[in-house]
Amino acid sequence: MLRDLAVKDFALVDDLRVAFGPGLNVLTGETGAGKSILVDAIALAVGERASSESVRSGCDRAVVEAVFEVKPGGSIQGILERMGLEPAEEFVVRREITVGGRNRCYLNGAAGNLGMLKTLGDQLVDIHGQHEHQSLLHPERHVFFLDAFLGLTDARAVYRRAFREWRGAEEALDRLRESLKTAGERADYLRFACAEIERAQLSAGEDEALEAERRILANAEKLVLSVDAANSVLFEAESSALDGLGRARRSLEDVGRYDPEMIPLVESLERAIAEVQDVGRSLRAYRERVEDRPERLEEIHDRLALLDRLKRRHRASVEEILTRHRELASELAALDDSESSLGDMEDRLARARKAVLRTGRDLLRSRAAGASRLGAAVAVVLDHLEMKGARFGIAFEGEAGDSDDDLLGAADPDGLGRLEFLMSANPGEPLKPLARIASGGEISRIMLALKSVLVDGDQVGTLVFDEIDIGIGGEAAKTLGVKLKELSRVRQVFCVTHLSQIAGLANRHYAVEKATRGGRTSTRVRLLKDEERVGEVARMIAGTRPSETAREHARELIASGEARGRSRRTDGRERT
Repeated sequence: MLRDLAVKDFALVDDLRVAFGPGLNVLTGETGAGKSILVDAIALAVGERASSESVRSGCDRAVVEAVFEVKPGGSIQGILERMGLEPAEEFVVRREITVGGRNRCYLNGAAGNLGMLKTLGDQLVDIHGQHEHQSLLHPERHVFFLDAFLGLTDARAVYRRAFREWRGAEEALDRLRESLKTAGERADYLRFACAEIERAQLSAGEDEALEAERRILANAEKLVLSVDAANSVLFEAESSALDGLGRARRSLEDVGRYDPEMIPLVESLERAIAEVQDVGRSLRAYRERVEDRPERLEEIHDRLALLDRLKRRHRASVEEILTRHRELASELAALDDSESSLGDMEDRLARARKAVLRTGRDLLRSRAAGASRLGAAVAVVLDHLEMKGARFGIAFEGEAGDSDDDLLGAADPDGLGRLEFLMSANPGEPLKPLARIASGGEISRIMLALKSVLVDGDQVGTLVFDEIDIGIGGEAAKTLGVKLKELSRVRQVFCVTHLSQIAGLANRHYAVEKATRGGRTSTRVRLLKDEERVGEVARMIAGTRPSETAREHARELIASGEARGRSRRTDGRERT
């Protein structure tokens, strides 16, 4: 239920705050007073698009804030939770529209977006009037009215799950088949690349080790000469380094018998002699290893050439090629698996296709069987609303007996084939699409008729009817008021009206007026009480200067409305 509405600098409104209540809330006023501005503000609060032109002249921004009471555990709280917002017993919306076109939206104090607000707004308020956004003007919305009337909402949900599975299976199979078109060539390349790497029997760091060995073998002669020269200096020359160290040690040994200070030096020379001998052994071992081995050098050249080719081809190091081999092998295994999974995917699609056809045909049969009941129920209400002889029907694009391919070709998330409401406003005229032939006033009355017959299945808590009474008078006006009153027993109803018969039934009656302050015109809204309300209803009956007779008539209408409000059936609806 919409509890409070605050509007600032929006169209003709400078600063307005209104509290609403349950039941029938009526808005009346002179033509041009701005009644529809209030409806437009409510529309903004539930996600309608905004225009910078709606900002009051001379102001930077327009602000609309609405407070809704929501049921604990209801659909609104569930949506808030899914959006990551804290559920509460009230839902507060704030819209800001700037002259520059920027649009800000806040949901329970948290920044949101228009899509989030629209999702919530669709569950909060249903607005019906002479504007292009009415759901009756969009044939794709008609299925929801029919399903609500026939109690098929759960069946539609079952079909939707089957539809999503079918479409998902189709898309997955298409992707798999597309990938398999090039899979053969790709698999051949992967097998070749993997085999080439496997034949090479690579090992990490191999190229660096081979390059070091190649350098040694390529310079073997120079290395041998250098080793021989060092060996000669250390051991083989007439005055070799080893002999010189031996003579020095013996000389110091003799001195050490007289001066102990020489003993550490002797020990140092002994260590030097031992190290030179170790060097000699290493040189001999190196000399034996380093020899002219042209066959080994050729092997190394060939191996390095192979490694270079692989590194250039894969643009990677040896270590990276080994990693690449694992990746290629994994991809090859996946391609091999995809061949075998093609059959599994085709089986999945076949099962999904059967399920969507079964559930879709069941839904289509149920809709077709119950369509005439909805048409008859709506026609009865329209007859009472000054649309005597009007007929209401439903056209279906497909039938349950159509071929599988035809039905699937027309399938969408809401069913196998579309449906559309038809209407004939005058006896003898054929049924035609509602969206093309109904006037604004007729659309509103049709919506009222639908809401009347769908009141138990429709979960939207607030209904707004903007000038639903155009072209209605007399007994039809009274019937219209009664229907609105009936709806207000179980829903909060707003009605912008020119009819005293409707105003007299209001639970709350608001006057929308223009006022001039400081040389500027603004719209204001007042909740009428007692004689103020009598005066406004009398104005609606007899004009700006109503007679006492008109005022008495107004009192009778109001008293009748209050009596009707007290008179209810045990099920909570009024007696008629």
